[in-house]
Amino acid sequence: MAKGDEKKAPLFVAVALAIYVVLTAQVGSAAAPGTGSYAGLEAPVRQVVQKYMDINRGLGAGLIRLVFHDCFVRGCDGSVLLDSTPKNTTSNAPLTLAGKTEKASPSNGGLRGLEVIDAIRLRLAEKDIGVNVSCADAVVFAAREATYILSNNTIKYEVDGPGRKDGVVSSAEDPGKHLPNPTDNFQQLLQSFMAKGFNLVELVALSGAHSVGIANLTSVIHRF
Repeated sequence: MAKGDEKKAPLFVAVALAIYVVLTAQVGSAAAPGTGSYAGLEAPVRQVVQKYMDINRGLGAGLIRLVFHDCFVRGCDGSVLLDSTPKNTTSNAPLTLAGKTEKASPSNGGLRGLEVIDAIRLRLAEKDIGVNVSCADAVVFAAREATYILSNNTIKYEVDGPGRKDGVVSSAEDPGKHLPNPTDNFQQLLQSFMAKGFNLVELVALSGAHSVGIANLTSVIHRF
C-alpha cells in the first residue's frame, strides 16, 4: 500500500465496521440470516466484483451503499432490487409512489451495482454449488468483496453463507421512513439509528462509509 493509501486506512476500517454492524444488527424486519458457509464462494464472488470495479471503480462505493439501503429498511432481504408489480407493493402509498417498489423511492436515487448482483448469481449458478444463492445473499457478498478490494486487499470480515430469504414485498414509501435524510442533524441521526438498535459508536462507524464515495453538491449544500 502506498503512503497516501496508508493515511486512508482508518477510513477503510470504518467502512468494514460499518457493513459488519449493518449485517449483524437487527435492522428492519426480521430477515433471516444466512445459514451456510461463505468460504467456498469467496473467490468467484470476488472475481465478479473485481471485474466490474476494474471497469468502474465507483461501483465499490455503490455496492456498499446498496447493502445499507437494503438492510436498513426491511432487513437484508433484497427488497431494494424488486421491480414494481401489483403483488409486491402496498396500496396505501402516496399517489406518486403507489404501485412502485423501493427502487422508485427518491431515497434510492442513483443506486448502482444491480448488474453486479445479477452477475454474481449467474456465476454461482454456473458453478453448481448445490445451494441456492438468493438476491439478498448476493447483495451482502458483493459489499463484502467491494470492501476488500477498496482496502487494497487488507480488510476482510465474516459473513454468513447462503440462506437469506428474498423479500416479496417492496414499497417506494418505505425508504423515506427508514433511511437517514441528508438534511438530518446529529440528534435526528442518533434517534433514527437507535430506533434500529444501533449505538453512538456504530452510528459514527456507519457514517464513515461515506468516505469511499462521492456525492452531488445538492446533497451537502444545506450544510453551508
